[in-house]
Amino acid sequence: MRVNILAMNSARADALNSVFGHACEFKLRSFVFPREFSLAELENCDLLLIDAESSSQKILSCINRVMTLHPVPIVCLAGPGLSSDLLIKAGAVSVLPGELPLSELADSLPRTFKSLEGVRLVKRRKSSAAESAAVQAPHKQKRIVAIGSSTGGPQVVKQLVDILPVDYPLPVLLAQHISKGFLPNFVSWLGESGRMKVKIAESGETVAAGTLYIAADDYHMGITPNGRIIFDDGPLEYLMRPSVAFLFRSVAASYGSAAIAALLTGMGRDGGKELGLIKDSGGATIAQTKESSAVFGMPGEALRLGSCQQLLAPDAIAERLIELACAEEIPSVLKGTAESAKR
Repeated sequence: MRVNILAMNSARADALNSVFGHACEFKLRSFVFPREFSLAELENCDLLLIDAESSSQKILSCINRVMTLHPVPIVCLAGPGLSSDLLIKAGAVSVLPGELPLSELADSLPRTFKSLEGVRLVKRRKSSAAESAAVQAPHKQKRIVAIGSSTGGPQVVKQLVDILPVDYPLPVLLAQHISKGFLPNFVSWLGESGRMKVKIAESGETVAAGTLYIAADDYHMGITPNGRIIFDDGPLEYLMRPSVAFLFRSVAASYGSAAIAALLTGMGRDGGKELGLIKDSGGATIAQTKESSAVFGMPGEALRLGSCQQLLAPDAIAERLIELACAEEIPSVLKGTAESAKR
């Protein structure tokens, strides 16, 4: 795997090189940014690691240019002066705290890189925010939307929030894998459109329509049949807490056929099996397409297990969530099922 490292000085570049020791699976090249680096270097690069020490506009411009002209997966180490939402908004697929000790980076960086091996990204485009259409009030049957997301997911969640109308008639629960401490900035960024209300979930609160509830740091999030959020600090699932698996299991048990669930881009297998529990309960299940995913791990697992009824790109997922919110019944069988994708 060919990895280019961009650092602010040669000493930091050497330190990051040392993280990988003698790991022969990575072919590393280091550059001091910006004087030693040009986009031509990406011709022979599978992944870009950027050590973003400060909120330099040059860093954000570099990420934007990479994703526009020659997209490759970008992993960023965010310094204390740079919030993760800016890096994600620019196009980074994964952000880690830059102040982590080298000993911890020696564990997390190679694992992150391996999960992104073979990933091919498409050039980024702006999603058009659909005009808010009048959405019918939900029927008496209780309904809820659950979304699971990991690597590359923040950009997709932003697309959904920018499209769903302000009067969306269902509450939406999100389990997002994100580095600890970055959640407040993520919430703030998602709320920029002023459409759906976005907040960090609180244990015991009752969910309301038109609001996106994001699982808090280091807690699994679930939901009771009467719509109250519950937290759980139990063991990690798929190495994660919050996990998508916990959320989907809880939604399947509490809402069954009244549930809608979407599994977005992400590494690993979290939520792939549990999405099937919602499907088996008669709920509607969606997974993101391979072509639109930064990493097709989680949605790919759902496809492999037959857990998803539809494979859709982000814009189409948002449109489907609106359609299902207005449907007389949540269908157990949908047009354009994922079966054809398997074949």
